[in-house]
Amino acid sequence: GKHNNWSLSTDTGVNFLSPGKNPSENSLFLLTLAAVIRAVDEHQDLLRISVATAGNDHRLG
Repeated sequence: GKHNNWSLSTDTGVNFLSPGKNPSENSLFLLTLAAVIRAVDEHQDLLRISVATAGNDHRLG
């Protein structure tokens, strides 16, 4: 199947999806991860509408 790679970063190069080397450096990563999980949970209907096709529904069951 197809997939889409994506990232989140600032204009200065700070990558929001890069875990730190120790627990104290993980706060930005963990906050971003929690926000993405919540957004997917809250807006799953919109995500489904934007990616669903009859072919995928038939193929995936």
